[in-house]
This record gives sequence, structure tokens and C-alpha cells, in this order.
Amino acid sequence: MSRIDKCFYKMYFHYENREMGSGEALIPGILGLAAAAGISRVLVFRRPRTAVIGAGDEVVAPGCRLDQGQLYASNIVTVEAWLKSFGVSHDCAIVKDDAEEIEKAGFKYLPCTDVFLTSGGAWGSERDLVVTVFRQLGWQEIFHRVRMGPGKGIAFGLWQGKPVFCLPGGPASNEVAFLQLVRPGILRMGGDHRHPLQTVSARLTEDVKRRNRAWTEFKEATLFQDPEGN
Repeated sequence: MSRIDKCFYKMYFHYENREMGSGEALIPGILGLAAAAGISRVLVFRRPRTAVIGAGDEVVAPGCRLDQGQLYASNIVTVEAWLKSFGVSHDCAIVKDDAEEIEKAGFKYLPCTDVFLTSGGAWGSERDLVVTVFRQLGWQEIFHRVRMGPGKGIAFGLWQGKPVFCLPGGPASNEVAFLQLVRPGILRMGGDHRHPLQTVSARLTEDVKRRNRAWTEFKEATLFQDPEGN
């Protein structure tokens, strides 16, 4: 090995050991550096495949006719958009509040998905069937409800060895539960340990009070910049 090659390998492995730990993205420069070192194969995590199942007699897909008492499946659209923004492939289905339909949708996607996401039917009343169905199917329930608001109605378990996140139906609860609990889990399954969202510092313009000190609460806010740039 020539002196240049030795320096190159030293630089490569030094960079690899310090910068390229588990969960780091293989950016173009790193791939080119690996190729220049004669490395043709690397171990990577595959992006998880996700099945999104929306449950509710009142839920209608956007573009369809909306009858009295019905609403469009905005939660599903929001979740799909988030998954797409993180490069996660997904299938989607909207089913009635019917145990047989929910079970049928679960078995339909079981062979081809790595993680399940459901929307609605998670709270636990007689009309909230999703968690009940997975219990009847023998899932391993890890938790149901958390001290977090919005989003407290979320449930999580393992069914046939695959993670299942049951999100509440309220739009605010649905999105907060997804962003705070589901998103990190899915990205971690794909080997990504980085925080995917931008963090900024801001100054409050009014006091914020929480209802319960034992809970984690999330507040909606609007960011703006004053004329002084603050």
C-alpha cells in the first residue's frame, strides 16, 4: 500500500469512527468515499413499511360525498403527509366501526407491513373498537393512555411481532401522539436516531399555565418576528 493510500485509509476510518455511527445517513460524499476505498457493500436499515387504518362510521375519504353526520378523514391525510415527508412508504384503508372489518384490514396488511398505525377507536368506549379488536387478536399490549395532552388516548402493542400504534381520533390528539411517540419509533426502526424536526428558540408573549403538573402538555403557538428581528 502506497503512502497516499495509507493516508487515505487512515482518513477514511478516522472519519468513519468519529462521524459515521449507527443511525447516520449515507450521504453522497460518504458513499463516494466508500467506493474510492473499494467498499462495495455496507450494512443499512431498510425503511419500515407502514399500514395506516382509519376507523369510523363517520369517516369519509376526501373527494367522496359527505352525508349528514360525516366528516372527511383529515387525520389520515395528515399522517400520510408526515410519513411521506420522512420517506416512509405506506398503505392506507378506511373501515367502518365494525370489529370484523378492522380485523380483516389488519390481516390484509400483515404480510407486507412492518408497523401498523390506526386512527380513531382508541379511547375505550363501547364504540371504540380498535384496541378491543387487537386485544381479541392476542396482541401484547404495552400501554394504553399516557400522561400527555393532547394525545393521551394512544395505545401501543405488538401483534404478530409487529408494532401497532393506535392513535386517538381527535385531530390535535392524533397529530401530537404521532409526532411525539409514533414518529420517533418508526424512524428508529429505520436506523435513524436524529431528530427530524427543526428546533428554534422563542420568547413567550404571554404566560402559559398547565392543568396538571404530572402531565406533559403541548401548546399550539404562532411564531413571528418583530421589527427588531427578535
